[in-house]
Amino acid sequence: MPRFVTLVEGRDFVFEVDGEPQHLDFHRTVPVDAADPPAAAEAALALVQHELARRGLAGDGPLPPERLAVEEVRELAPGETAEETDFVWHLAEEDELLWEDG
Repeated sequence: MPRFVTLVEGRDFVFEVDGEPQHLDFHRTVPVDAADPPAAAEAALALVQHELARRGLAGDGPLPPERLAVEEVRELAPGETAEETDFVWHLAEEDELLWEDG
């Protein structure tokens, strides 16, 4: 089965930072084995959704696409590897700068 690397992005999660509520976004790299790119995206979303629920950041049901989405899916070449990253949180205002530099 092919191996894919996906970039999952989440938006608008509220955390208390320095005593103030802050709306934070995240990105996370998730490698998955899947039959094709749509299946890879679905598997990555399920893994991230499960982890968010485990951490108490989301309920049992799926988050809507405007809050959780796969931004990129790429099939890995034979022998190529990809590391899974943890959630990389950032302020929503940094979103444009983050992706321009990436």
